[in-house]
Amino acid sequence: MKQNRVNLLHVVVNYVTDLLPLCNKGVSESAIHDLDMDAKALVYLSLGNIFFTGARNGREYLYCFIDKESDFDVARKILHANNIKPRLHRSKYYYTPKWVLRSPVSNIVKDKKAQKFVDRLMFERIRISGHPSISLYIENIRQNIK
Repeated sequence: MKQNRVNLLHVVVNYVTDLLPLCNKGVSESAIHDLDMDAKALVYLSLGNIFFTGARNGREYLYCFIDKESDFDVARKILHANNIKPRLHRSKYYYTPKWVLRSPVSNIVKDKKAQKFVDRLMFERIRISGHPSISLYIENIRQNIK
């Protein structure tokens, strides 16, 4: 009987852990972001330099060139919060090697939250704005990383 309770507890804990994958990876609940502000913040950090492109390996990726190297952690956190798992990649897209966050499109199309975020991201990319609320939002994310 006691063994059944332990197994049941284990199943419940695993179920709850699967429901909250961000919390499981060290991201607090307060770091679950607002979709619109995340999109605006990422566009701001990248100066709108976000796009889809094919790579030399034949796969299609979402490329996100971040303007300042110090903002890579913030950008990565925003992408992770929206179910996009980017990898840091040394790109020669602009001929001079430059660091970029890139994510395979095949992973994005499998996830509705990621798709919704990318749709919003592409919409916001058209309307780049650098108003103070975005800077404040980015600073708040930066504080949550530490």
